[in-house]
Amino acid sequence: MKLCHSEDQNRLMSYLNRNAAMNLFFIGDIENFGFDNDFQKVYMDEDEEGIHAVYLVYRKNLCMMSYEQKADQAFADSLVEKYKIKCINAEESLMQKYSFPLYTDADDCFFAKMEKENMMCDTSMVQRLDENDAEEIAELEDMVFHSRPTVEEIRTNFALHAARSYGVKADGKLVSVASSTAECSSLAMIVGVCTDAEYRDRHYASACITKLANELIHEGKTLCLFYNKPNAARIYKALGFVDIGRWSMRKKEQ
Repeated sequence: MKLCHSEDQNRLMSYLNRNAAMNLFFIGDIENFGFDNDFQKVYMDEDEEGIHAVYLVYRKNLCMMSYEQKADQAFADSLVEKYKIKCINAEESLMQKYSFPLYTDADDCFFAKMEKENMMCDTSMVQRLDENDAEEIAELEDMVFHSRPTVEEIRTNFALHAARSYGVKADGKLVSVASSTAECSSLAMIVGVCTDAEYRDRHYASACITKLANELIHEGKTLCLFYNKPNAARIYKALGFVDIGRWSMRKKEQ
């Protein structure tokens, strides 16, 4: 196994771009944050025949990929221990080759992408959010998902142009939002789609996603997202997303 540095970037990206959409987290985080920082490390399994697997540590998250389904349990275990990993991610069939007894299944889901703009949805009520809205974005996500990104994280990602958010405000507060993350030159992930329960069934989430998606697609980016609920599937497919695979997450038991 090799800890990657800037001199490894070209061949690493060539490998990852063989299936760019499924490797969005790797590509986006490497483009945005590089190799020489405290919160992100990239490792690859490489020999004279080429790269066989890649492991990305981002804060306390571990993301794994291998076209060959090559799983190195001992190395994954060492990363989990060294970086105190709380969440492990991989394409579903690859995850099945690992065993993490202290981690529970969490949100195994479909992975979908969108490449064409949707002009059928009214987005007139949607506005671009900025760092001044970071606290409200975090509070809304916490209310809906019972977990929240830190305000500092949101502001940092905005400043680095690694993320953006669109939302709807009503009665003086933010009531619906859709955000991007891991933005890079050709890709972006849609995350944090949520609406205050009192304001649902007004198509606010669809409008936020559409406004955000159209802007990103107009910039030449392919959009990706995860979903696991039938209602979400109907919304996303109506907007133009198509399934491309399945994704697995494991979270450490508390």
